[in-house]
Amino acid sequence: MSARSLRVALVVGSLLALQLILLNELSIGTVHPDLVWTLPLAAGLLGGARFGALFGFGVGLLFDLALPTPFGLTALVCCLVGAVIGKFAERGMDAEVGPMIPVFAALSSAAAVLAFPVLAIVIGNSDLVKAPLLAIIEVVAFTNALLAVPVVGMLRWAGGREGFGTSLKAQPAW
Repeated sequence: MSARSLRVALVVGSLLALQLILLNELSIGTVHPDLVWTLPLAAGLLGGARFGALFGFGVGLLFDLALPTPFGLTALVCCLVGAVIGKFAERGMDAEVGPMIPVFAALSSAAAVLAFPVLAIVIGNSDLVKAPLLAIIEVVAFTNALLAVPVVGMLRWAGGREGFGTSLKAQPAW
């Protein structure tokens, strides 16, 4: 196992533990922050669409093991988030993306929160539709906007000098 793989495992494991130990216990109203959507965002920004999708799927499966939701649903949504953000990053946003990371995090988190119940209905589980979506979007988008820059920084550190792929290649301005 390479040093980069160990660093990635350390980052993902730390963020999973942060979610399960602290953020799941922290409630704003009846909603808790959901850090899972920032990982595929960071992967897509740093490695492009393919890496973002694969990384998002893997991270989503890990989170699915700890969540009481249909297995694979988080993985599917994370895969989509990583692919879409990665596609945007591949299309030349590299120089402009630094200050926009919180905005991308808020928008992609809101989209993920909306996609989650829609895809749940598609697979035949309509229980998730009863959740207070507007409150969840507000809390998750706000907290992920705050946490996205450190998560991107942590994943950038984990990638080392070689990075992860085509997006935000060398030394970005930010």
